[in-house]
Amino acid sequence: MGERDTKPAPPPVAGVSEIYARGLRLFVQESYNKALATLEPLAERADLAGVMARFYRGLCWRGLGVRALIDGRLEKAEEYLNSAQAILGRRSDLYGYLASVYALTGRHEVCASAAEKAARYAERDCPAVRRRCAQALWRAGRRAEAHMVLAESLRVLGRRSELLIQQGLFFAAEEHRAEAREALAEACKLNGADPNAHYYLGLAAAADKDPVSAVSALQRAVELRPGDVLVTWQLSLAVRAAAEAGKNVTVRVPEPERICSPSGGTELARYVAAEPDFVDAFLSLPESDVDAELFGLLAEVLTAALDEHPNYADLHRGKALVLERLGRREEAETHLHRALSINPDYLAARLDMARMCRLSGRTAEALSHLGRVLAAGGDWPDVHCMVGRLLRHRGRHSEARRHLQRAIELNPHYREAAEELESLAA
Repeated sequence: MGERDTKPAPPPVAGVSEIYARGLRLFVQESYNKALATLEPLAERADLAGVMARFYRGLCWRGLGVRALIDGRLEKAEEYLNSAQAILGRRSDLYGYLASVYALTGRHEVCASAAEKAARYAERDCPAVRRRCAQALWRAGRRAEAHMVLAESLRVLGRRSELLIQQGLFFAAEEHRAEAREALAEACKLNGADPNAHYYLGLAAAADKDPVSAVSALQRAVELRPGDVLVTWQLSLAVRAAAEAGKNVTVRVPEPERICSPSGGTELARYVAAEPDFVDAFLSLPESDVDAELFGLLAEVLTAALDEHPNYADLHRGKALVLERLGRREEAETHLHRALSINPDYLAARLDMARMCRLSGRTAEALSHLGRVLAAGGDWPDVHCMVGRLLRHRGRHSEARRHLQRAIELNPHYREAAEELESLAA
């Protein structure tokens, strides 16, 4: 009988069970680095002890990645989570955390890819993961696919309020107002205790020039979340719009002690910290005569959020953009510097910094920031156009031409880049 091929047994490790038990205790205590070092001698074994050691080492990398993500150390978070993925394989939570890292660093296409994988490997009944997948696709410019994800999720999982809210927001962004209101109204019926559903329905009604319906929805949102001064402010605007339209509305004011509850501002600050798109949504509003009050309030909320999360780079960027809207550019730049000190690869913040430098006439500094964006993979038409414009003003026409041509190559319909190129040829 011939000999069978067998793999050589791993070298014996003294006290395998003791090492494994010690590593497991350290993992449970969340001493992840110590657990990794303890379990390392077992990681190459082919027996059960080796398999379990590798599994828990993967969980340690995952724990370190989540901790780094919470602390705003995004480069380390990505490194740790990729190490975890190499061991643990296709796990929805790992792809979800990686999607968060990519979103916070402005890498929307890879964020969408990671979010799709998170949804693919998630448990079937998991609408939150599918909603985040749709959001990531939307940010990456893949709007039709985002709608398809929601439509498929609603078909497979049933009519879920969180999915309908997202569908309503997508419709509203595309100015399909009737469809937006229909989706949001259904979300309110399914979960009447969700203040967000009523709040967004109120905003959709206001955008549809229906102040009476807006007041009704926002009134309900205020009742559910009386400490949210932003919702109350939106209600006051809707009441004013109804009065200007000659409509009589009745407003029920919450009890003063509930409005003044100290938890109200904290709740809103925590919501802003958890939803980076919240600030962007407000910044997209057209300028109006209430900007000082509205964005002054938002600046205070962001200050409260930063008190709780001082190392969140996206909160510093949000505060910077709000301060810029208020005309306080010097303070805005301070927060952008802070965001970049936390995460030097935060491309969105670096682009904002370049734009503010350009507006202040600091061309060389703006070009330095833009150069770092390009070096980090930001091969985007608007970046090349801005670089080309700045180089043209500095008399570096040959370099400017190359960047403007690249902008048009990436986007043949980029009129601004074409006009800059024509100015060079004149």
